[in-house]
Amino acid sequence: MKNIMIKKEVYEELKSIKGESSFSDMIDSLFKSNVELRRKSLRSYFGSKTDKEIREIEKIISEVFRVAKGRLF
Repeated sequence: MKNIMIKKEVYEELKSIKGESSFSDMIDSLFKSNVELRRKSLRSYFGSKTDKEIREIEKIISEVFRVAKGRLF
């Protein structure tokens, strides 16, 4: 278990949409849905790519974002 700090506004928004779920379950669900949306977007853009090729592209994109985020914050 880890603690995180978020803005009060973000907390209130998460609290309003989580329902009976835990914060962890709700955040996990948001992440998974975001990944699926990105995957669908990549499939439509790259059309003929295999799932393996798409996962590799996603891995590269994630790494670029991770490095960029580290430089921004």
